[in-house]
Amino acid sequence: MHPGNIAVDDVNGGRLIFYDFGIMGSISPNVRGGLLETFYGVYEKDPDKVLQAMIQMGVLVPTGDMTAVR
Repeated sequence: MHPGNIAVDDVNGGRLIFYDFGIMGSISPNVRGGLLETFYGVYEKDPDKVLQAMIQMGVLVPTGDMTAVR
């Protein structure tokens, strides 16, 4: 995103106008929640919370022994 691809519509309450959708996407609620939990897990220095968030997002597949990943 750069300033040339976005504008503000001052007539309709300041809505954002995006001109170039080539690099835009969306984040599913599942991934959004997982990213938030990952952030909090890192902030709280809680590796188990980070692991659970990664599993929730599908980034990691749990195995019998997650010690090395943890």
